[in-house]
Amino acid sequence: LSKIFPCESQIKTKNDIDADTNTDADTESSHNIIHNKQIIEDLGLERIYYGMVSYIILLQYCYEHNTTLVEKLTKPNTSFLDSNRYLILTHNAINQINLLSTNKNGVKHNRLNRNIDSLFSVINYTNTPLGKRYLMSKLCNPITDIKLLNETYDMTEDLILNRSLLNDITLFLKEIPDLERYQRKLYLRIIKPNEFVTLFKSYLTIVKIYTKLYESNLSVKKMLFQASEFNQCLSLIFSKYKLEILSKYKIDNNKLILSESNLNENLLDNKLFFDKQDDKADSYWKDIKRYQEH
Repeated sequence: LSKIFPCESQIKTKNDIDADTNTDADTESSHNIIHNKQIIEDLGLERIYYGMVSYIILLQYCYEHNTTLVEKLTKPNTSFLDSNRYLILTHNAINQINLLSTNKNGVKHNRLNRNIDSLFSVINYTNTPLGKRYLMSKLCNPITDIKLLNETYDMTEDLILNRSLLNDITLFLKEIPDLERYQRKLYLRIIKPNEFVTLFKSYLTIVKIYTKLYESNLSVKKMLFQASEFNQCLSLIFSKYKLEILSKYKIDNNKLILSESNLNENLLDNKLFFDKQDDKADSYWKDIKRYQEH
């Protein structure tokens, strides 16, 4: 801002101002304004004034508390602002119609002994943090696209009618932690060995879910897609590292060392890499190979 709006104390009189310096300053200011405008357009926020202001304030707040929080961010998702596909809840509508909880104490309990204080608490039967955030997003940005709604209804009905498949998937989902949090740590290179192990074991669980859905031939199958880079990453990690052993390590001064609780164990049993022939590696590989074939 100081480059775009120079301090008035620096400006003396018109006669004292060097024309060339002024020209350079104006050029630099214009360049900054154009550059900032391009960034806003790239983020898709140029037509969302209040959203843009809120986003900038949030970034500033995060930056002041921890500068690493604003590194390697993905672009904000503004697709839900498409009024042809989603209902836009403006002003204070979310609180006024009690979509989300504003009272931590709740008002009553249901059969699962959960607080009932909003529409979200009534319909929330998700099993993962990812599912919880997804449900909140759908509640706050209701779908109005009839085709999309019908597709969602069909997929939901298919799963409900296939109770055994739904139960299997539910059990798998309960094994998955907050993947977004672990992935964020991985991007920032601050993830711990045991968290890395948890992340990739969760990926393997996702592979199993994917395979079950694909083999079911239900309508949800059309949402599945092949991710070659993801496959290559899984193949590399699960064929090279012993994740059970890696979880016993910690990082100290950028070095991977055994944690104190595992120092007394037989070092031969703490070999980090798989041999060429290993039953555990073969087991991992079979799951991934089965997924890749689909």
